[in-house]
Amino acid sequence: MIKLFKTKPKEILNPSKDFQDFMTNYFTGHPMLRGRGEEDITVWERLKDDELVTAKDLIIDELDKTTETAYMRAAGIFRDKRAIKKLKRIVRKVTAKRYCYERLYAAKVLFDWVGYSKYLKLLDDTLHIGGQWTKINLDYWIKGLNRTDALKYVFLLLRDDDSFVRWNAYGALKNYFNKGGQEFEETKYYTGDEVYVNDKLFEDRLEELKHKIQSW
Repeated sequence: MIKLFKTKPKEILNPSKDFQDFMTNYFTGHPMLRGRGEEDITVWERLKDDELVTAKDLIIDELDKTTETAYMRAAGIFRDKRAIKKLKRIVRKVTAKRYCYERLYAAKVLFDWVGYSKYLKLLDDTLHIGGQWTKINLDYWIKGLNRTDALKYVFLLLRDDDSFVRWNAYGALKNYFNKGGQEFEETKYYTGDEVYVNDKLFEDRLEELKHKIQSW
């Protein structure tokens, strides 16, 4: 059931170019623009007065109807307190297995915004059962975490049976410690299939990596 505003969003007559850009990015443009995370978030710096108020109202209303992360991202940018309850509802109501990514995304926006205390518990409960897309976004999930927690999730996914997940986990590790770009041979040394299938070699490489990290 669609929930309606108690007060209908103000209609914008003769919208500015900035408001038209907002509508294109979030409502009238191709859905893949939002699906790929390519919406122009600079629009939130340009909207003013009634147009900004209406834009916020429309996004907050949309949080009742969808789990699209573009609207969660927007809420995390303009940070209207009305969105907090709606983001928490997404975390609470969506099915973990089917919407693991969306659920974690809502929790991460809350964590970055209000220090959401349930975020790490959600990572513990759902990251390992998430699909490839959820796992390869580890770089985002660990941003802002303390070193101990970040490393826990990195090493969880460095042990994943999907080589692409392991590859991205190593990239997330390097990004977390600001160690420069991800190099092919270096990454392959720790995450390649020929290493992963050899249990002893794989464990030795991970131990080697742990020692390396101690100096970072």
